[in-house]
Amino acid sequence: MSQLYAIAVDKLFSLKAEIAALRKEEEELKDFLIDSGLSVIDSDTVHCTVSTSTSTIVDWKTIAAKAGASRQLIRAHTAEGEVRTTVRLFAKKTK
Repeated sequence: MSQLYAIAVDKLFSLKAEIAALRKEEEELKDFLIDSGLSVIDSDTVHCTVSTSTSTIVDWKTIAAKAGASRQLIRAHTAEGEVRTTVRLFAKKTK
């Protein structure tokens, strides 16, 4: 029975290594597409969009602690998040 666990551990380790390699390759391909500067890229079977966005983060805890928050107080505790670029893939419908 312990041999089965050892086999499972080895298989899991192997899978995790493969997944890590695939994730690295995925990130490299995404970076390549992002660096292209294109917002839409099509192949015969896949429609790809590349978009950039930012988020706004408000420190509501601090605002609530100070109570009676003015616009100035809100602005003082508002920060923009990091810029994010998203690559989305959509399978094209076959005709």
